[in-house]
Amino acid sequence: MDKELKDLLKSLLLSTANKIDRVSFENEPNYVAGFFGKLHNETLTSSSGQFLKLTSSLSNDRGPGTAESITGIDFGMIFKWVDPDGEIVFEKAILAQAKNHLFNLSNNEKFNLQSQCQKMSKLTSSYIAMDCPYNGSLPIICRSMGYPPFWDENNRLNLSDYICDIVLECLEGDISDKVVNAARRSDRGLVIRTNSPKPKLSRQRNQSNKIKKGRWKPR
Repeated sequence: MDKELKDLLKSLLLSTANKIDRVSFENEPNYVAGFFGKLHNETLTSSSGQFLKLTSSLSNDRGPGTAESITGIDFGMIFKWVDPDGEIVFEKAILAQAKNHLFNLSNNEKFNLQSQCQKMSKLTSSYIAMDCPYNGSLPIICRSMGYPPFWDENNRLNLSDYICDIVLECLEGDISDKVVNAARRSDRGLVIRTNSPKPKLSRQRNQSNKIKKGRWKPR
């Protein structure tokens, strides 16, 4: 993927984060919905003709039977590579939980987040915990780990670096139908579609950074 295109995306994500009013979007679901909503139908194009098209989805379904309560997924991100005719040739997903004050949670809030992340860990290692900032800065991403609390407070990236330098570089993301469909059914979602070259495949590491036999991920 063109560096120019990734730089355009980083600029868009930062400018969008600056527009989020936490008075209007105070709780986590509203923050994610507001952030993704402002990205809806944005298209970025590099001088070489590579593009990124962003769309968002939102469900008002909340409560004991929602996707989040069953799978631990607060929101999902799906990344799709398309051919010149617009047909999908490759796709993958990231699952996520969003929290206010992620790095200053009460003991009860930490327990709840751990429970949600543990649910996601049963589906994939490609999930994150995301801090929802109050100062207009980019959200902070903490990546997964395979033991309690199932999210790594010490492994932090801002959202734009995570998407551009980790996900779009295909260092993370699950290609299984089960995980992509789980992201698609989440209460809030972001889809990023691109015509950049289809990624190649390499072996996927598990939570202890060892190769997981028989599993693959894009790189």
